[in-house]
Amino acid sequence: MLQAIRNHTTGLLARLLFVLLIASFAIWGIADIIRSGFGQVTVARIGSKSIHLSEFRQSLELEISRLQASSPQPISIQILKNQNALGYVTDMLLTRQIMAAYTQHAGILPDPASVALTIVQEPILRDANGQFDPSKLTSVLSRLRLTEQDYADQVGLNLAVTRLNQAVGSLLQLPDSLVRTIAATSFQQRKIEYVRLPISAVKAAAPTEAEMQQFYQQNPNFFLERDYRAISMIKINSQAVASQLPVSEEAIAAAYQQQLASFKVPEQRTVVQLLFADAAKAKQAYEDLKAQKSPSAEVAPKIAQKIAQDHGGKVNDLGRVSAQDLLPQLADAAFKDGVGVRAPIESPMGWVVLSVQSIAPPRTQELKEVRQQLRDGIAARDAARMISELQTRIEDTLAGGGSLEEVAKLSAQPIVRLAKVDRWGKDDRSQDIANFPNTDRVRDAIYSTTVGQITNLTLDDGTFLVMRVDQEIPTSTRPYAKVRDEIAQLLTKQKLQTAADTKLQSLLTQARAGSTLNQLASAEGGILNSSNFFTQQDNPLELPPELVMGLFNAANQELLTGQDQKSLWLVRLTDIREFTPDDQPSPTYKQLTEQLTTSLQKDVTDALQQDIRKTLGVTINDAALINM
Repeated sequence: MLQAIRNHTTGLLARLLFVLLIASFAIWGIADIIRSGFGQVTVARIGSKSIHLSEFRQSLELEISRLQASSPQPISIQILKNQNALGYVTDMLLTRQIMAAYTQHAGILPDPASVALTIVQEPILRDANGQFDPSKLTSVLSRLRLTEQDYADQVGLNLAVTRLNQAVGSLLQLPDSLVRTIAATSFQQRKIEYVRLPISAVKAAAPTEAEMQQFYQQNPNFFLERDYRAISMIKINSQAVASQLPVSEEAIAAAYQQQLASFKVPEQRTVVQLLFADAAKAKQAYEDLKAQKSPSAEVAPKIAQKIAQDHGGKVNDLGRVSAQDLLPQLADAAFKDGVGVRAPIESPMGWVVLSVQSIAPPRTQELKEVRQQLRDGIAARDAARMISELQTRIEDTLAGGGSLEEVAKLSAQPIVRLAKVDRWGKDDRSQDIANFPNTDRVRDAIYSTTVGQITNLTLDDGTFLVMRVDQEIPTSTRPYAKVRDEIAQLLTKQKLQTAADTKLQSLLTQARAGSTLNQLASAEGGILNSSNFFTQQDNPLELPPELVMGLFNAANQELLTGQDQKSLWLVRLTDIREFTPDDQPSPTYKQLTEQLTTSLQKDVTDALQQDIRKTLGVTINDAALINM
């Protein structure tokens, strides 16, 4: 707790990002806990339950794909490694699994209605208009390879974990006296006068050839070339093969007849849903809506929107739905009678009024509607069979000592040769390599294979990869001629930094000796300025962070210096204003209270999690996670 309080002034943004990341695990953090793993390496054991590396990695990749959907920057396991964030993410994922296991152990699972409500409110299952989209749920179930019941069980576990954490947190409140003490430091204000000189005021001589040669000789590790592998590979992709396979109309027609039952579309109805907090408002809206003349399908949602707003409710235009797309009690009402308005219904979401706009009777999709789907399915099946047979022949060829060239002839696929591939799957310019399957498995295979050895992998996208390492290119020191410009830039920056430090120290010495800041500003061609009061969180002058930290630890009238990429700063602290919350606390004071309370709740929740780990008997294979 004390550590959280000490850190809060410098780590609020980071903490906010962590909270957002934690929230993203609310539904998806334990995607594979209910499935058995197929790997042999165990990354964690929770009681008698083992979590294998393969299932944990798959769960992690699914979570990353979810985060990627809302991130403008690329996210991958390797990027998380490079940013030193993979450990945090894997720890969060394991924590969710452990807490989920505890809810089962303690028997605190939620009721089915709460689970259903949570599912329909999940943002990832909503369309562009914010409405629940059944097709998105179907897509998620397919991607996660879950049944509807598995998915509901999983959501229930996560909901129980969330409620457990909320129950712990709701019991904790910080004393106002403690918040006031921390606020006195956090929202204390400072006022300064300052001289700001452009960085161009600092001059330094260019490094000599002798200095650059000496630096190169004394720092060889600065200029090491990465080690590389030269490889040759053959890629056989099932999707590419399937797209080229011919499929006869007779085969498509036969498949249509065989799968006819799956093309039956149940009765669907166009429904507008009005949601209210209490029965009285729902009843008033129902009467108003019932009194309307039968509007067109385009106008009906607008009328419902206005009536809902008039009575403090919300509207969801569900569009065309089938009975299984709705909660049972809503489905019963929506599909019982014909077009019209349904009386208020109590549901887990509140009181609901349904307006049924139109009815589409049950039907069977025609062949022309599903022709492409059938064609793709037949081609994918045939391609998988062909590749499976080809894969067996290739493996037999390799087992008999066959070469990569023989494999190319057998598969009728070209050999792709890559002169330099590094440990991150990049070329010697640190660029992505076109058509290279840059995955952890492929990179690991390249760097664990000896020169001349051929290995083969079946990748997640259906690609069968046959690969040979042709050459190991070891680490070496780049020639001086290639790094001369880099050394010149580096030494120039060092010289400029030394000159800037000397300049600031000279100004500080003169100011302490009695020169006024105005005199120093005039001598340097600058201007003396002063600021208004500001807090440590509010930095209107964009002072260097180290200088801000120094100012809020300095005594009144103390002199300080600072530097950023554009300016040199000579600053005098001229006034200090203490923070005193009044009877109606300011928004910043309220925000601080909430942030500190969240920190305390997190500390207590962390302690609970540690106790749960002991109760369940949890062990974690850190080495497996580090090498993942």
